[in-house]
Amino acid sequence: MVDPLERMTRGQLIAELRKLGAERRRDTKLERLVHDLRVHEEQVQLQQDQLMEAQHMLEASRDRYADLYDHAPLPYVTLDRNGVIEDINLTGAELLGRTRPLLAGRPLRLYVDEADRRTFLDHMRRCRGGVSPVTTELKIKTEKGAVLVQLHSRRAAGSGKDAVGYRTAIVDLTARLEAEETRLRAREERERLLKEEERLLVASEAKDQFLATLSHELRTPLISRRASLTTCST
Repeated sequence: MVDPLERMTRGQLIAELRKLGAERRRDTKLERLVHDLRVHEEQVQLQQDQLMEAQHMLEASRDRYADLYDHAPLPYVTLDRNGVIEDINLTGAELLGRTRPLLAGRPLRLYVDEADRRTFLDHMRRCRGGVSPVTTELKIKTEKGAVLVQLHSRRAAGSGKDAVGYRTAIVDLTARLEAEETRLRAREERERLLKEEERLLVASEAKDQFLATLSHELRTPLISRRASLTTCST
C-alpha cells in the first residue's frame, strides 16, 4: 500500500505542512482563549462573591443603624431643607403623640408651639446657610402640653449642597428646667434663712441692749440709795 504522502509533490507537501501548522496554531490560540476565559470566569466569580459579601455587610450595617435609630432613647427626626419630616424614630413619634406613617411628609412646624414657629423657620434658614450644626430652643406641642426642647440639627452624611437633609435630635429640657427650678427654690430658701438669721441677730442684739440699759437704770437708784444710807450711818 502506497503512502499518500509519497504521491504528493514537493509543493503539495509544503502546503500540507503549512495547513497543519496553521491548525496547530489555531488550536493553541483556542486553548489560550479557553484558558483566558476560565481565568476571567474565576475572577468574575471572585468579584461576585466579594460583592455579595460587601452587600451582606452593608445590609447588616444598615439594619444595625436602623435599630439604633429607631430605638434610640433620644427623639430623632430627619428633615428635608424645608423642615418636612422624612423619617422619625419611635421615640420621636411617641413624643409627638403620632404614629410614624402619620408624621412622614408633614412639616415639623405643625408640632411647634405657635409662639415659636418663627423661631423654627429661622432654625431651618440657619441650617440651609451652612454646614455647621445648628442648635435652637423652642417649645414642641405634645399630648401633655407644650414642652421646651432643644433642636440640634446637622447636615445628613452624603447630602450635596442642593439635595439637603438634616438629622435632628430633639432634647427634652424638662429635666433641666426642673433642676433649675429646684436650684432657684433652694437659693431663695437659703436667702430667706439668711435674712431671718440676720433679723434674729438684730433682734437679739436689740434685746441685749435693752436688758443692759434696763439693768443699768435699775442699778443706778440702788447705788444712790446705798450711798445715802452709808452717809447717814456715819
